Amino acid sequence: MLTRSERAKIAQEFPEDIERMQKCLRNAGRSVTGSDVTLAWALYSDSLCASWLSLPGDDDSLTKILLAHLPDAGRATPGALCVALQETDEATGNFIVELPSDLVCRQGWEIGDTLSISEDPRGGLTLRRL
Repeated sequence: MLTRSERAKIAQEFPEDIERMQKCLRNAGRSVTGSDVTLAWALYSDSLCASWLSLPGDDDSLTKILLAHLPDAGRATPGALCVALQETDEATGNFIVELPSDLVCRQGWEIGDTLSISEDPRGGLTLRRL
């Protein structure tokens, strides 16, 4: 998986690719970050044992590839993840949430990042990097 700094480096090397991928996805009704399309294309390239493949000439092929490799592809509820809470101390009511490394990488988070947590209307929790 690519770190946030690796994605930023790729975005600097291939800005036209990133822009075209985002445009194709917008036309397909998806709004995604440059970091997400970078990760999707890197995953696709890696699946073919390449570091960064040239984009196909037609937008339809590119869109299909990206949709299949976006971080939330195949999930019933995009962006949803269930994790177990580990109680630290019965007296305080504090818990530890162990985040899967692929999620941390996919979000571009790194050790030392500060995260905020909030409850969504359905009772779920949302984490965001500050």
